[in-house]
Amino acid sequence: MQGGYEEAVPPLNQATTLDPSYPEPHYLLGRIYHRLGDNSLPKAEADRFQELKKASELQPLPNPSLPPR
Repeated sequence: MQGGYEEAVPPLNQATTLDPSYPEPHYLLGRIYHRLGDNSLPKAEADRFQELKKASELQPLPNPSLPPR
């Protein structure tokens, strides 16, 4: 089953490059690296996920009373 995990890494890394502010690929990468037995990358990815998740929660929500652009 590890082959499936290893195959998921490149597209997830590409997702982090295409949208650096999107937290979910970092979460998934951390889980995959952990399952593959990596000792350093899971923590780094989990930390990045937490940073991005917190930042996204601080973003103001759109005002529904304003007309769309």
